[in-house]
Amino acid sequence: MTTDPLLEVSDLSVEFRSHGQTHQILNGISFTVERNEIIGLVGESGSGKSTTARSIIGLLPATGRGFGQITFDRDEIDVGSTKRVRSIRGTQIGFVAQNPFDALNPILSIERQFFNVMRAHEKVSRQQARARAESLLRSVGITDTHRVLAGHAHELSGGMAQRVVIAIALSLDPKLLIADEPTTALDLTVQRQVLDLMRDIILTSGRSMLLVTHDLTVVATYCHRVAVMYRGDILEIGDVETVFTAPKHEYTRALLDSASGKALTADRILSS
Repeated sequence: MTTDPLLEVSDLSVEFRSHGQTHQILNGISFTVERNEIIGLVGESGSGKSTTARSIIGLLPATGRGFGQITFDRDEIDVGSTKRVRSIRGTQIGFVAQNPFDALNPILSIERQFFNVMRAHEKVSRQQARARAESLLRSVGITDTHRVLAGHAHELSGGMAQRVVIAIALSLDPKLLIADEPTTALDLTVQRQVLDLMRDIILTSGRSMLLVTHDLTVVATYCHRVAVMYRGDILEIGDVETVFTAPKHEYTRALLDSASGKALTADRILSS
């Protein structure tokens, strides 16, 4: 039985250049994602959550630079080595963005987008890619696979589009899924459906997920552990029940107080 984490982030810093000035966004943060775990990265807008997620997989904009080290499945990688970081994106780490329509190409068919992702990393025929795409779509609850594959992004509802994005993110069988506010663009009912789906896929397949969110109710419902971010620092990290019932940091207590009107409950935690 392995006890080492799937992902270990060590002393991660990120800075952006703008108008000749350097702005520090992340201040040397460290955390782990354990195997078969869902960990929430929570904080208000501007705290550095999305920057953290994107720096791990080399998706910072051209004006951004990352420093530090990640160890993924025992493989040590310098965050500044962009080519190396990107080499694990897709194959080892899948990514689900906030807005599915930003992630999908509006011109290409859904089938072609599956094929392009698979073909970029492995030798696969169109027939093989289609068969895998159909299986993945069924796994995310899409039954009319032929219609969806033949169609384009604009023909999908928000919830359907996000399911397609999740399926594409899983198409190379990654061990870790990073989801950056994956349901913000969806209505409340569809949000719950998509999050239920992602949780079930992660835990039944032995994968892990880093879930970026500002919603503490989502963390309480879906995550095993939580890291609380503020202005580029991780202020507190621990299992959800402990952090929510006995927060150590004043900022965490303030976040919990602000969410108290949303029926936040810490006793609905996923069993390990």
